[in-house]
Amino acid sequence: MANIKNTQHWEYLFHHYHYLGNPRLVGEHLRHIVRIGNQVVACLGWASAVWKVKDRDRLIEWDETTKPYALRHCPKIIWYFY
Repeated sequence: MANIKNTQHWEYLFHHYHYLGNPRLVGEHLRHIVRIGNQVVACLGWASAVWKVKDRDRLIEWDETTKPYALRHCPKIIWYFY
């Protein structure tokens, strides 16, 4: 979001229209409102991958040496709605 007004608008939309309400984003994150003309058509949120998830790490066989490199290439879309 470019400014506080856009951030507040994104939070308002999530609070009122998403079934989870407005969950707090932690870590590095990006919020985006998609518009066609003046109509909001989607809200998106991305966050950095979670550092510690044992099941994920075990499944894809990440060790402590590999994980820092791999996580930099794994942005996660976390919330969206239309």
